[in-house]
Amino acid sequence: MRLQHLLLFTISAVWLAGCQVAPTAPSTHGKDATTLTHWQADGRFAYRTQSDGGNASIHWQQKQEQGTLTFSGPMGFGSAALHWHPTAAVLTTNKGTFNAPSAELLAEELTGIALPVDALMYWLRGVPWPHAEARITRTQHVNTLQQLGWRIEYDRWQLVDGYWLPHRLKAKYGNDSFTVVVQQWALTL
Repeated sequence: MRLQHLLLFTISAVWLAGCQVAPTAPSTHGKDATTLTHWQADGRFAYRTQSDGGNASIHWQQKQEQGTLTFSGPMGFGSAALHWHPTAAVLTTNKGTFNAPSAELLAEELTGIALPVDALMYWLRGVPWPHAEARITRTQHVNTLQQLGWRIEYDRWQLVDGYWLPHRLKAKYGNDSFTVVVQQWALTL
């Protein structure tokens, strides 16, 4: 009977250990990607909503809390550039220039998805956004990250200057989804 209790306790402890909630650095090897404040990512972005979808090449440049995300390709609007800092954002397309208090509002205008850009700049590096609880499952690296109602799946990773960074992530929130494939990272610390 005592052996059964010990076995039950061990199984419960192992099961609970897999249910992390606190945001932590997801990579078990390599440098801590949460410390990256200046980086660039080039790749592809595809999105799907219940009524629309598209894809484009992207160039994302991040310098602390200031970012630029450039889209080019067949998303139905030609090219677009989204620039932001903590208190304002500007979207420039062939239809004009638009201003808003946040990048999220302009990204939704562009894609039809309420993209949490502030969180996405962390998710793209494979780490949870530090301002909300997250649920993480992992083996060697993060497999899935659930945060703000989004489920992000990581299936490929690449070693860049000592950091394990995602090569591909797929995100889903209700009927909305997007995929980002990072073909090239540039880290400028």
